[in-house]
Amino acid sequence: MFESSLKKLAFGFSVISTLAACGTQNITELHGKSISSTTLTESAVEEYRKFVAFEANEMMDWTDASYFAAKALNILQNPEALQPEDYRDWNIDERFVAEISTAENRLKMAMHLIGTSDEPKALATAITSFDCWIEQAEEGWQNDHIAACKDAFNGSIRSIEEQIGVEITDAGDAKARFVVYHDLNQPQSVSAGFVHVASEPLDAFGVSMVAETWDRNL
Repeated sequence: MFESSLKKLAFGFSVISTLAACGTQNITELHGKSISSTTLTESAVEEYRKFVAFEANEMMDWTDASYFAAKALNILQNPEALQPEDYRDWNIDERFVAEISTAENRLKMAMHLIGTSDEPKALATAITSFDCWIEQAEEGWQNDHIAACKDAFNGSIRSIEEQIGVEITDAGDAKARFVVYHDLNQPQSVSAGFVHVASEPLDAFGVSMVAETWDRNL
């Protein structure tokens, strides 16, 4: 019986070692990839590589490191696979859900607006930091790590908004803002669908003018 128990124990260690090897293989393969980071796909994979290295080397979280390494390798082979995680598939505490759901709305609109060729770095950071946020929220206790992922996400979304001249709302809508200048007594008409936001009197080169700010949903 003792010998049988030893065999079972040895088998158990063998299985664990095999599973660990499979996980580290993904991590090692991703680490060895040469990536130029000029396209959206490459930029995202490079961001995943940094995240994987942190999870593996700093946090010793081989499970999540291997998961995101495999995801990054798959994206290299199939760029269409570059999609953010669905937070509903993760065991996230209810206290994080509202913010992450709002972030998902904003991210989906950002992806819709700028596609795959414009501003690849900002969008890649938005997608990967969103995944980082979800992973850290599931763990739920490292508040500084959660905040870092969240801040990186919000910063990348702000960068996208500035670069393409839109505001992405919490509901996932996008509004473009326009400013129309006209002489004080000669207001300009705008097309239907614009919402007036503000009027500001100006004095340009001795001429009294008005700056009218309008929003339009995209």
